[in-house]
Amino acid sequence: MLISNNQRWLLYLCCLIAPYACTKDNATCTTANINIQVQVNQSHPCNRTGSIKIISPLGPSYQYKLNELPYQERSNFDSLSVGDYHITVKDNHGCTNSKKISIDTIKPNATFIATQQVLTSYCTPCHIGSNGSGGFDVTNVCTVLNLWHRIEARAILGIPTPMPRTGLIPVSERNKIIHWINNGHQY
Repeated sequence: MLISNNQRWLLYLCCLIAPYACTKDNATCTTANINIQVQVNQSHPCNRTGSIKIISPLGPSYQYKLNELPYQERSNFDSLSVGDYHITVKDNHGCTNSKKISIDTIKPNATFIATQQVLTSYCTPCHIGSNGSGGFDVTNVCTVLNLWHRIEARAILGIPTPMPRTGLIPVSERNKIIHWINNGHQY
């Protein structure tokens, strides 16, 4: 298809004003207006619970893409971990617009925060980093959540030996850990 000089001039102006509307098929994208609006659910730090839901534009005239995945008709992307994502929306003319979306970590509850503070205060001399004693890093949220039963055994019950090695954590501090465990040892 040949386009006239007037059409080229209009296309040039369109690309200056709305560069997102310029694609390979410029002649059909000169009037595109794709304004992406999303709803984001944050993710658990250890599980992929985040999601991005495109709330505009919607309808059969649009397709949606997450990062480099293929386009899809569904406007929802689920099971996402913490991180940055690129959403691209394409209309039925081939016009596209993209938007960067960040999924953050959900906020921890108060009992986890209190437990993390106790563990950091009493356990980091031996249990920190990738070489932590027993492979246990109390500064790693997922390790603490997944190995709560070991924390209970050693720091609360003293089985098979108390932790820290100098004797159990003071009762007032142990009570914070007990409260977290009794409330489901959640983040």
